[in-house]
Amino acid sequence: MQGKKTCWVLYVALFTASLLILPKISYADINVTGWSRFGYLSNEYILNNQGIASNLTTGEQIDLTSNVVNLNYFGKNIEDDARIQNSVPKLDQYIPFSKGQELRLKNIGIYKGKDLEIRIKSLDTLSVMISSREKSSMLLDFQNSSSSKVKDTPKISYFLVDQESGQVINDNINAMMPIRTTSGWRNYIEAMVIQKNIALIVSDKGQEKNLLRSKYNGDYSSIAIGGAMVNAQVFDMSMLHRLNKEIVLGSYVDEGFFSTSFSLFDSKAKIISPQDYNKVSVRSTDTGSGNSSYIIEQELPEQEVTAYYPEKLELDYSKEASDLKLSKPTVYFGNEAIAETEYNYFNNKVTFPKSFLQKYAGKNIQIKFKSAIDYSTKQMLSYYDKTKQKFNFPLTLKSTSTKNAVSKTEMEVTNDGIVTFPLVLTAQGANKTVAVKSSTDNYNVAEFIKNLSSNFPNDTVIPTFKNKVEFKTIGNVNIPIMLKSELLGIEKEITVQAKVEQIVISSFFENQAWLIEEINRQLAPKAIDKDLTMADLLEIRSISNRTDASFAGQHIPKTITALANLEVLELKDKHLSGKLPDELGDMITLKKLSVFGNSFSGGIPQTLTKLESLEFLALDDNKLTGTVPSGLEKLTKLKQVYINKNALVGILPTFNLGPFYNFSIRDTQLTYNEKNSPSFISNETQYQQTFAVGKNSLSLTGIKSFLISDDGAIIKPFDPTNEGFLNLRAQKKDMTEVELYSGHTFKILNKEDGQVLYDGQAIKNTEIKIDSDTIYQVVMDNAEKNPNNITEFEAKLREYKLSEVPKTLSLDLTLGDLAHQPVKISSKDSLSVFDNRLNSQWQLKIKPSELKSQTRTMLGNYFYKSKEGKPVEILAGDSFTTIESGISDSKAGIIDISKEWNDQSGLFYKQSINGNYKDSYTGRIEWQLVDAPTG
Repeated sequence: MQGKKTCWVLYVALFTASLLILPKISYADINVTGWSRFGYLSNEYILNNQGIASNLTTGEQIDLTSNVVNLNYFGKNIEDDARIQNSVPKLDQYIPFSKGQELRLKNIGIYKGKDLEIRIKSLDTLSVMISSREKSSMLLDFQNSSSSKVKDTPKISYFLVDQESGQVINDNINAMMPIRTTSGWRNYIEAMVIQKNIALIVSDKGQEKNLLRSKYNGDYSSIAIGGAMVNAQVFDMSMLHRLNKEIVLGSYVDEGFFSTSFSLFDSKAKIISPQDYNKVSVRSTDTGSGNSSYIIEQELPEQEVTAYYPEKLELDYSKEASDLKLSKPTVYFGNEAIAETEYNYFNNKVTFPKSFLQKYAGKNIQIKFKSAIDYSTKQMLSYYDKTKQKFNFPLTLKSTSTKNAVSKTEMEVTNDGIVTFPLVLTAQGANKTVAVKSSTDNYNVAEFIKNLSSNFPNDTVIPTFKNKVEFKTIGNVNIPIMLKSELLGIEKEITVQAKVEQIVISSFFENQAWLIEEINRQLAPKAIDKDLTMADLLEIRSISNRTDASFAGQHIPKTITALANLEVLELKDKHLSGKLPDELGDMITLKKLSVFGNSFSGGIPQTLTKLESLEFLALDDNKLTGTVPSGLEKLTKLKQVYINKNALVGILPTFNLGPFYNFSIRDTQLTYNEKNSPSFISNETQYQQTFAVGKNSLSLTGIKSFLISDDGAIIKPFDPTNEGFLNLRAQKKDMTEVELYSGHTFKILNKEDGQVLYDGQAIKNTEIKIDSDTIYQVVMDNAEKNPNNITEFEAKLREYKLSEVPKTLSLDLTLGDLAHQPVKISSKDSLSVFDNRLNSQWQLKIKPSELKSQTRTMLGNYFYKSKEGKPVEILAGDSFTTIESGISDSKAGIIDISKEWNDQSGLFYKQSINGNYKDSYTGRIEWQLVDAPTG
């Protein structure tokens, strides 16, 4: 089964004709001695209607219904495909094609989905004309200026290569080249010169009876195709040769003529080889409604013989078409719809039977259908190209022509359907009133519009100001606003109107009552929403409210920057919340910013580093997170800093302008990347309960040692459910521990070689590989110089062993007592196993010696009784006997076996029936612990 690309059917022809005025020669002068009829030379075959080419001389038959590559030019632009010595040739005129030069032509066939290229070499001094299809049916026409007879050298050679790699294809496959030739005119003989070992095939139409052939002749083993007849006649046939074979060609005319010419790739040549159904295309058209209409165009070739027609042709476009929701197709011939009874359709697959292919042979048919795309599904955006702002829905067509159970020809064509969604973004103006001398920077764009909508499913419209608009004069002003589709990224500009008034209204300050009341108090009798203007706000230089008032549920609005001359913003214990706005950094006149004792969250704004006049900063006792902004240490006028009692992490920058007497970072989890205390903080109490080095510092701690099953174990240091969980915490001097704030970073490294295993925040699914008996360091927040930020851990391998065996065992026997007597362990001894492995098993074995006195040997045997089982006899000698087995305990490790020994279980000794004497006997016992594989 061969996969093919889409292509146009290629017509290839060889044509011979004299281009010069020929001298008149009488018919009697023509010599046809030795010429014979077609079909009686060993390389000539006649094709029947079953697709079998038969040799009349040898009886050999060749089946042409499969495994044949047709050589046909299917390119669209000859200028792109033709090169002589790697240069673009001039078209529609004869140009030199000197001996040894090479002409390359792409797109002359397809094999296993790969395009083929023909490489033609000149063997003589020739001229060639490369024609556009509009000017001539003959694509390549070769001409030589000297007479060429059978005995002369052929004029060109050619071979085929893989167009992409340039390599010859050595598969065992035939190529079939259609050729067209004309018999000699009345007054002379004309012929083609072809190698004698190349098969020539002509269809069984009777024309072979009129075609004369010469015998084999010449050093080049050539034969002449042609002859002398009263009237010239055109003959169509094909050369059949291996795909990897080099072929030589030439032409022959009777002696006395000045030139000959012959052509390749004549579009008028009749194709007698089986033609593929590869002239198929898919095109789509954007309907403008978010969908595409599709047309599959299929040319159905007219096969030379009935046997060439496949049993069926299947056009399957169901692959990845579910999202397109394609309609049922209609098949057309011209403008007429073909009845559905003539073909089969199911699930985006159209199948044409052999009867259809024969009925419409030589015709073009069209399959038309449309999409009905549901854009509300999640996968739709995967087809969207935000750069081009268009949807790209690829539709793959698989064409399969099936000749029989084992012979199929397949190819694929892909159409990239480009669809522009008819997006409609709408919004209405909200008739916003704004204050004169303000600008759009003082407002949220949402205040100026309402009824935002997008007709794209699940879309959100994001409005932004197109540019800054300053409200300089009273009256109406146009404000350009950009509406952007969040999902599609497409923007639309609208214009809304706003009314500019002199007064400041409450919404300008985001309706924050605490600020509005303070402004009204300072600027009374003027008031916001009444007669207070933006210019009036410039009179306010300080907001310092130390009363017991509570501003719970309120925040600092970003438009506080309208107080452009504010020097002091002091809000102590007011229960304010929200985030500190970045706009605070624009208040360049601020000298004091004191907002401690509230519930502000988020980070310290980076923009505070722009406050070059700032002398006093108090952000303490809030819920601030993150790090101290880099650049804060460069504020030259800053004298007092309070950022204590916040969930701050990271390294504190060095404030070289110190020492500061009031610089408090206590009760945070900040650190300082030195082994000494911060020199710019004078009072040690102001950095206690931080990771900075001091008498009352925090230090990083965690699990110091844990067990692993093997070297190279993978652990998850931040996953509480993992055996390698480090449980990193902050430890106070009194050894109490507190949880670490979020935002810390951790670097885990091998202390011995410095290899970094991880560097980042505490992510639960982080994995690292560790070995046993290796010391690893954890450095928090990259404070490598601060010992408080470093902790260490190591891993031990899990093991099993006999943790204790009894040093002394005693046995009291009564002569003649044949019962099982317990072997006793002293109260100071025990028999125990240590096994802290995971899901493992062990076996305890015993090898006792015989009991002997100085003169006698005790007659009897040891027995072992477990709690559940019957006694197991233990023979004295050289072999170990299993007495207990168990499962590892990964947590406790120790399993005390003798703890369960009593009069009913444990180790026993039983005398034989007779033959023992009273005496003192001794012996020894060896213990053995072995691993017992699970399963």
